[in-house]
Amino acid sequence: MPRGGSTVGRGGVWVMQGVVALAVAAALHSVVGVDGELGAGPGGTRPPLHTGAFVELRCRGTGLDRVSSCHNRTHHTVVECATRRPLRTVACRPRFVCEASTGACTADTIRVHMLRSVDFQIVESSPAVEVSQCTTPLEDAQAGRMLCEVLAATEAIQPTFGHSLGNTWLAAPESGVGSFDGCNFTSPASWRQCVGSNIAKQAVLLVERAPHLLLNAGLMEYLSKSNLDDPVDFESKCCVPGTVGQWGGNDTCVPDVQTQCIQEYYTEWGKVFMDAGVRSFFFGQSRLTGGGRGCNIDGTGCSRVSAAGAAGFGVVLGNLKAYAVDRSYGSVWFGPQAASGFELANGTELADWVYGAQHLHSRQQWLVQPFGVNGTSPQYGPQWYGGGDTHDANRVNNAKALPVMLDFDNFSGDEDRPDDIRRLSSWPNATRSQFVQTLWHIARLYSPSVTVSVPMSKAAGGNWPAFSQPQGQCWSGAWGDRADGLYFGVYSCGLVNATARLFLGPEQPSVEQVLSAVDVLHFGEALQSRDLTAVWGFRTLLGRDFSSVGEYRNAVASLPDLVLGARGARAAFARSIVASPEFTNSSCKNTAGCLTNRLGQFMCLGRLDCLAAVEQAMAASADTSPSDAVDSIAHVADSLSLFGNAALMDPAWRLGDQTVHRERLRRPRGPPP
Repeated sequence: MPRGGSTVGRGGVWVMQGVVALAVAAALHSVVGVDGELGAGPGGTRPPLHTGAFVELRCRGTGLDRVSSCHNRTHHTVVECATRRPLRTVACRPRFVCEASTGACTADTIRVHMLRSVDFQIVESSPAVEVSQCTTPLEDAQAGRMLCEVLAATEAIQPTFGHSLGNTWLAAPESGVGSFDGCNFTSPASWRQCVGSNIAKQAVLLVERAPHLLLNAGLMEYLSKSNLDDPVDFESKCCVPGTVGQWGGNDTCVPDVQTQCIQEYYTEWGKVFMDAGVRSFFFGQSRLTGGGRGCNIDGTGCSRVSAAGAAGFGVVLGNLKAYAVDRSYGSVWFGPQAASGFELANGTELADWVYGAQHLHSRQQWLVQPFGVNGTSPQYGPQWYGGGDTHDANRVNNAKALPVMLDFDNFSGDEDRPDDIRRLSSWPNATRSQFVQTLWHIARLYSPSVTVSVPMSKAAGGNWPAFSQPQGQCWSGAWGDRADGLYFGVYSCGLVNATARLFLGPEQPSVEQVLSAVDVLHFGEALQSRDLTAVWGFRTLLGRDFSSVGEYRNAVASLPDLVLGARGARAAFARSIVASPEFTNSSCKNTAGCLTNRLGQFMCLGRLDCLAAVEQAMAASADTSPSDAVDSIAHVADSLSLFGNAALMDPAWRLGDQTVHRERLRRPRGPPP
């Protein structure tokens, strides 16, 4: 099956409220011609449908006062429902065309969309009618109006990928009867349609504010018995053996994609999401649902998806891509979570992108992401992505050079065991925004295929919304007299302005741009990773990306798992590179100040006081060899503790052992302000 599916004529249907609207949608559905141009569906048998008919369907079905549409293939338009008058038209960016079935500007590859990714987790639980109550973003955050907060941030940030707008953790009430956002349901099937109707409205509202947004939804590792059309023999026909009760109660389990029950279940939910405007999917915890074994807490003990599991995922993807062709929905893309389960022959060919967790660890009172502390060797291909993440998105990426998205995980339902999103939430807003900006740049530097997804809304652990939050965190809904918040919110947690700056910046920042944007202490901590140390050395000392290990393989392999301090292994690595034929034959070798500048970037990380001391030391000895220059700069960097505590590497070393050291350069380490 070709990656991304087949792109055919432009068209689609939106989920409508009520039987009449659904019947109208079915009757009018065909392949679209944009702005009066005709399209042809599979076999060319369906009658043409112009853009105005889609506007009619969206306005009637969503009940909104304005909807997204396509003026033509190159321009997105917002149309007023009452008058059908265009309110605003936006030209699609280069590499994007307007997709009439969503009204969004869509790129030809998922990679382009994922460069500016945000996380919409749990927004689908907010009824779309909430939009009528929106005031100001901060007031909405204070009141816990999640959809309002997210809509305002989406307009300010302009993301191109919206992760997890919809997922199958949503469970119908045990009675099977109720109402959601004014949509009544009496069965699991009508429950799905009501969920889809709400997501369709949210999708229209989001795309109106960010015309280049591609929406993504999850087919998850959670199954509630109340969501099944036929719950008879729930355990034997639908569940991974031994998992009933894993998510609480005897009416939940881990779904088994090897079964016909779950293949049909995922397919039906996927159709509902596509009808709502979703064009990308991920399978949650694919190891668990696909016949593999999840990781232990230390990242060991994992096993890949079984051949039967990969075949089951293939059945679901085949069904969904065929549905997209039949409905003229254009391309759909798939990315597995816990992606290393999809390595080698078992399912890799199904993936268009991969998805892992951005784990955070505490070290010396700082949050860090030690990329690849396990020291994965660069042997699998051009995109070298380290092995420290217990979700291991790197393995499938190594084999296929796929885009990688990292999100902040919220795995813990235990108040005494903070997960990544709660760690992220525990800092002051200014510190948190700087950290996210630094981390985003580190990931982009690390590999052009890796991006960090910024959380717009995020649940607190596995027990949201009942989970009680400690005071002092940035949870939306926690202001005023309320001590406990409801969710991680992008406005209340202070990430809107920093994210907008990131998304306005270049797709692949240069070394200078990275150093101007990052927090040096966060960056230095991340550079204790062997993987990122090597990548940083190639970018700064050789002026190129890490596309081939070549003659440096032994130098890279000699790096320890954790590269502490500037001296020792880091300095040895730098010496091996500046002594290489690639460097000695370059113009930098004979250009005044070039070596000092590159070593300053590698060791000083842009710190002006460090660079000043380096220049002073180099000027004092004009005949300094490259090897001696590395040693001098390494000692200056260690005097500033740019890469952590140098004493951990060499307890006998003392500040002041070398003449280039300056006590006045020291900056005390401590917790964030």
